[in-house]
Amino acid sequence: MTTLAYRLEAGLEQPVQEQSPELSFSYENVTAETIKFVRDETAKRCYELIDQVIFSTDLSYEAILAPVNEINDSAALLNGYLDVLCYLHPDAEIRETAAHFADFYPDHPNYGGFYKKVTAYSKTEDAHNLPEERSRYLQTVMREFFLDGHGLNRRHRKKLKKMYTNLSNYKADYCRNLTEDQTAVELTEDELDGMPDEYKSNIPFDTENNCFLVPLDDHLFEALMSHVSNRDVRARLHKAYYSRVAESNKSLLRSAEVMRQKMAGRLGYSSWMHLRAEENMLKSPQAVRDFYQSLIDLLTPKAQEEMAVMTEMLVIDGHEPPFQHYDFRYYETKLYEREFGLDPHKIAEYFPLEVVIENLFDTTRELGVQYRPIAATTWHEDVITIAVDDIQTGRQVATIHLDPYTRKGKWKVSYATQLVSGRVLPDGSYRMPVALISTNFKKPSADRPCLLTQKDREAEGFHEFGHNLPNILAQTELVNFADGGSVEQDFLEVASQLMEHWAWDREGLVKYTRHYKTGERMPDEMIDRLIASRNLNIGLHWLRDTSKGLFDIALNSPSKGPKDVDRLWEEASAVSLFPPVEGTFLPGVVDSFITEYAGSYHSYDLGRVISDDLFSQFPANPNAGMDYRTNILQFGGSKRGIEMVRNFLGRDPNGLAFLRNIGVTATAESIKLNFDYSDWGTETARK
Repeated sequence: MTTLAYRLEAGLEQPVQEQSPELSFSYENVTAETIKFVRDETAKRCYELIDQVIFSTDLSYEAILAPVNEINDSAALLNGYLDVLCYLHPDAEIRETAAHFADFYPDHPNYGGFYKKVTAYSKTEDAHNLPEERSRYLQTVMREFFLDGHGLNRRHRKKLKKMYTNLSNYKADYCRNLTEDQTAVELTEDELDGMPDEYKSNIPFDTENNCFLVPLDDHLFEALMSHVSNRDVRARLHKAYYSRVAESNKSLLRSAEVMRQKMAGRLGYSSWMHLRAEENMLKSPQAVRDFYQSLIDLLTPKAQEEMAVMTEMLVIDGHEPPFQHYDFRYYETKLYEREFGLDPHKIAEYFPLEVVIENLFDTTRELGVQYRPIAATTWHEDVITIAVDDIQTGRQVATIHLDPYTRKGKWKVSYATQLVSGRVLPDGSYRMPVALISTNFKKPSADRPCLLTQKDREAEGFHEFGHNLPNILAQTELVNFADGGSVEQDFLEVASQLMEHWAWDREGLVKYTRHYKTGERMPDEMIDRLIASRNLNIGLHWLRDTSKGLFDIALNSPSKGPKDVDRLWEEASAVSLFPPVEGTFLPGVVDSFITEYAGSYHSYDLGRVISDDLFSQFPANPNAGMDYRTNILQFGGSKRGIEMVRNFLGRDPNGLAFLRNIGVTATAESIKLNFDYSDWGTETARK
């Protein structure tokens, strides 16, 4: 056990630094010049530390690895600041400038000397006797050196560095295309038949041409596909949404795929999928394929039954099969109303955003924390800042910025991240983390608050708050392990998907529903019907996501040349049971295929299986919340995901709870979880 772990068990005895370094990165009066200044100052600080390591004659942790931690901290602080400016700042010029400097890491002219000195230290007796967290950190640093191309000759490393830059640019361009897209579909009043008035009233209307100009933001698109009765109009909307940046992003996806395969080859792997597998819990592409095949085998019969029900509804309405993607949300909404007597947008009237936030805060008190609003200077007036206090000690342990509403220029993806990492500082104090949750809910109007559907509440509210928990509750010594993003990629979604379970908790639904007009809570019988609806079309939903996972495998597996991404998507999507819609390309609007999830899309689906297993422990264990905090959340990424899960469960994870939750009768072994308990550096995936 590390010294830090002893301090944590003793009740966080080290003092907590009340002022966060975030304050040195001001969001007030930001200009291109101030962005360049903080970038240059950070680079200067990092260069000084690199020189310190290079010229050190002392091969000890304090002389070598501790400065590396300071370098990573400086880079992380700057990148957290730049990410906010790049993706959330209201000024387009600021966003563009920040994007230019994003993904900073110091490019010291003698970085090779730095690598050699750290490598020399890694071979010392001091390095071999490091406590667990520091040892894992050294292993992580050495892997980062390896992935950066150290060990290659200078010419090959230079080429690899250029590839990383290109890949970063492809990602930025892909996301910017989605963020800046202004596609709108012209629809008449008649063509919007079935659309609730509260949505139509907020759609721009062109009086000259007597039509609505319908923007294709995610929440409005969801409502349109759920309610517009005209099938041809739904087909037009579907095609517009899934083709709006298709050609530009398809080109970027192709370029990124080629670049990733070249990079993997340079590093000795047969594919990007093999490179990513070495860092994951499922440590081979075959283990991922086996996992997905087991899902397909179990869920296809269920999905076929669901498809038959909705195809019958389509035919009764006078339409010809096959049942299409653009039919799904509409008929699922009708089925939702028929089977459960529910309208998702009527349900939303009981979920004002502030009530959902209260629910989140109350639910996570089980982890020993409470929340209070505080004043802070941020990048936009919409941002809400929250202090997180430890109930036992009364101390503030973290800060959260909530940026809840959609706006022009804001990244359309909901996400949680860390702006300032918690860590032990050189003076022994502990720095409070500063976390961010960004969503894209509709901003309140004069007569209507921000209302969340149950899907929004689960998939964005509870999900992103779950991602946030390790960001605010990790208590690690070293900055690299201080957030939820520092775990294995295919463990990354466990915390968020575990939190989703409480979106369906009956006690929470009784206590935290409040009609925005009357103030009345949701009636008991409506709550029962809502809970009963949870698994509506669960087979089709899972096969849809499985098709994305199969596409990710195909895209990042070995090949002899550039891949035909249209053909790969057509083949992968066949498992979903939906026929392809000509002229559309879903991977062009799903950024997971070009971000860090590339080669690891299965993280979402594996995360569900593991989180279901974890959640199964909560009903019978009144201390499960604190056990979760002390066995998983507080360690951030300083332990392997599978190790933390085993410590919490007291056994290996299995798929039994997942199968029970989705209503499939099978043995736990039916879900293929071929975990490899070895750590990084085994070279099992290399050529």
